[in-house]
Amino acid sequence: MLLKYQLYYFILSLSMLLSSIKIEAQITLSSLNDFEDGTTQFWSMGGGEPLGAVTNIEDGGPNGNGDNFLNVISTNSGPGGKLVINNSSPDWVGDWTSAGINYITFQVNNLSGASVDLRIALDGSGGRICTENGISIPSGSGWIGVSFPVLPSDFVTVSGGFSIEGTLADVNTFRFLNNPIPDWQGVNSTNTVGFDNISADAVALPVKFVAFDGFLDGNKVKLQWETSSEINNEKFVIEQSINTVDFKTMGEVNGSGNSTNSNKYSFVISDLPSGNNYFRLKQIDFDGKSQFSDIIYFDVGTRREAGEFYPNPSTSGIVSIHISEANLSDLTTHVYDLTGKLIQTFSPELNHEAGRLYYDFSFLRGGFYIVKIGENIPAIIRKLYIHY
Repeated sequence: MLLKYQLYYFILSLSMLLSSIKIEAQITLSSLNDFEDGTTQFWSMGGGEPLGAVTNIEDGGPNGNGDNFLNVISTNSGPGGKLVINNSSPDWVGDWTSAGINYITFQVNNLSGASVDLRIALDGSGGRICTENGISIPSGSGWIGVSFPVLPSDFVTVSGGFSIEGTLADVNTFRFLNNPIPDWQGVNSTNTVGFDNISADAVALPVKFVAFDGFLDGNKVKLQWETSSEINNEKFVIEQSINTVDFKTMGEVNGSGNSTNSNKYSFVISDLPSGNNYFRLKQIDFDGKSQFSDIIYFDVGTRREAGEFYPNPSTSGIVSIHISEANLSDLTTHVYDLTGKLIQTFSPELNHEAGRLYYDFSFLRGGFYIVKIGENIPAIIRKLYIHY
């Protein structure tokens, strides 16, 4: 009987102890707001927010139809006059430093007629802090990826503060704001901006490649690539192989550092050996971190009439393809669905120097299509997959 009562009081004491321990959810490296649940996931302008200022839109995110995103509207006056959104939910509060948060990455689309100077601001036990450097999102940007560094050296104190490190160790409010200078408040502006896939990360988004291809001329190749955004990008190292295993360095091209604009690069390699030659890009950050592009190849000594669409599948509808000089005289392009029905006929934009055709197929719905370039025989015929 005594043992029974001892066990009872032990369980009771343990229960009381556990109930006295306050366990709180807080930010982790898995924190993510993708808005696919149809809500704003606790993002708001705060007190007095006008109806419709912060809403969840069910279509038109970075992946197109069916991809939800957060839409934010500022009206230049009154309670909703500033582009400022806050979040104090468990996903974003707590000790950012111990969680290993070095970057906040997200995708943004500026639908406004004016650029937006985005910053991150935090409120915590050490006061209010804001990123010293903002990122300018141009008008009509389309969806672009952004990585905001959020280490202590990236912030300045803006109000009531005495410790940047103290705030990062105990964040209670996370906000995005539009302001050309560091501040807790935004500036009055008329803007419509979409946000999606807001995540806490240990590393920055890599350089985003839009295209990587080349133009073969005998035993010489002109490699060309394009990026849509770059973060902390020092350079590209061009590597070549004849077996896809042993790559050697052929040269380097400087990167654009930090950029949210389209950047195009090229590099010429001569005296290539006959047979298959494989190429890749090694992108290197200023801090030494690196990533590789996809591998492309050319069969030197074999006539190459045309390349393939890149990227394919395309998530935006924007693609390019290289063609030989012999095909440049007739660029009339026909687009068919898989039943053979003609959808549209038009002529693409041509970069004469590179022999590259640029197409905007964003008018097409997602799915497979047959694209025929040229009226003469043989025409260039390729399959294209649009996947929003």
